[in-house]
This record gives sequence, C-alpha cells and structure tokens, in this order.
Amino acid sequence: MNVCDICLWAMLFDDSHPITRLIVIDDKKIATGDEMGVIKVWDINSGKKIVQFDEHADFISGFDYHEDTERLYASSGDGTISGYDLAENTCIDVSEKSNKDEDYTCLITTATNVSCSLRETVL
Repeated sequence: MNVCDICLWAMLFDDSHPITRLIVIDDKKIATGDEMGVIKVWDINSGKKIVQFDEHADFISGFDYHEDTERLYASSGDGTISGYDLAENTCIDVSEKSNKDEDYTCLITTATNVSCSLRETVL
C-alpha cells in the first residue's frame, strides 16, 4: 500500500473530522490526528479503529513513532505534546501547555528526548 492509498483509506474510514496528520505505524496499523485533536489508531486490514485518544483540545500538528518502544508522540495546536504506549494502548503523559500562543510544527523524538519547533508568524 503506497502513501496515496493510505491517505485515501483514512479519509474513507474516518468520517468524524478532517484529518490533519497521518503516520504509518507498521504494515498493519496507521494513526490519524484530526482538527479536533483526536488521535485514532487503525487496523489497515479490517478498517477498524483499535484505540482512540482524546487528550488534545486542538488539531494534531505532528507525529513521531518509535518502533523499538512502540511509542507514538503527538504535538497539537493547543500547545501540548503527548506520548502513547501502543503496546498497551495507553496515554503515557501530556505536557503542560506552551506559554507561547503558537503551535508546534515539527516533532522529533529519541529514546530519551522529545524536541519540537514552533511556527513563527510574521505580519
């Protein structure tokens, strides 16, 4: 399945809110984030939702996934970052809201750190 197929698949099966981010977890699962901050993990073969997370109050702006730990990290327009253990389908933690009135645009994680960048707005 190529990237276009995966995006089309997600749009067909997830009819709740427009998708703002999508990440391929492995050859059997994808995760989507929508404009309302909802994260869903899907089984590609069956089209069924595996788990849903509702920790964010605004759109999902970035994803990163670590296969070795089975952890998914997400950034949101609400100024928070969250971490999920996909082996247990649980939320690990949610950061405090950023003091800046901007949203995260890039999310990079390692085994021990989460880094992000903020979108800068010039008027």
